[in-house]
Amino acid sequence: MRARQSIAKDFYRYPQINGFISVKQYMFVHEDGKKYLLIRFSNDSDFCAGRLKYRVTRMDIEGEVLGSEVYDSGSIVLEQGNTYSPARPIEVEDRCADFKIEMVEVRSGNYRYHVREGRVVTTYVRDGGVKDSRDTRSRGVEVSTVKRRGVGAIAIAAAVLLLLAVMVNALQMLFSYVRAQRKEKELENKVNISYDRNAETYKYFTYDSEKVIYEVDTISPATRK
Repeated sequence: MRARQSIAKDFYRYPQINGFISVKQYMFVHEDGKKYLLIRFSNDSDFCAGRLKYRVTRMDIEGEVLGSEVYDSGSIVLEQGNTYSPARPIEVEDRCADFKIEMVEVRSGNYRYHVREGRVVTTYVRDGGVKDSRDTRSRGVEVSTVKRRGVGAIAIAAAVLLLLAVMVNALQMLFSYVRAQRKEKELENKVNISYDRNAETYKYFTYDSEKVIYEVDTISPATRK
């Protein structure tokens, strides 16, 4: 095995997301007649990364794409503020002079992070499913909600039951109003007249179950029509 010979070494020059896993440095080397790319990642986030999945797009000196592959670091422990270099370098073409790296996924315990439209999206994974994650939008990270299988159906069923309960309550209120209006009509039509000989007046009463509810009017025989 021939000694590894460094060809180029520099800092990564393409824009990256602040506060996330970034590419700090890279190096092209020759070893055993082949060309390899070595990468050093930096954990600029506020969590410990346990696994990295990243896409490396290789380009020639003119910027033409030579190929693209996704790599998996496997289980690692990358603490905040520390750096990480994969044990196995990436073999590239001899005319590969440049590259770009896209972070496909970062795992930290039950948390999964990935980039979408220039923002870091984080979800919380548990029991083989996914639920809402902690809200980290204070540092430009938005939250994605991916529901476990069956949760959507449960939510729909709960919404339907709630709607039915509202409808039943509205119907009960409507029936109570109709009954009250009907009762009022019955009382209006159920009027009796009582003649007071001493006062020589007629008294009009309404009754409900043989009980006097209120006196409607009192008039004298002289004015009664």
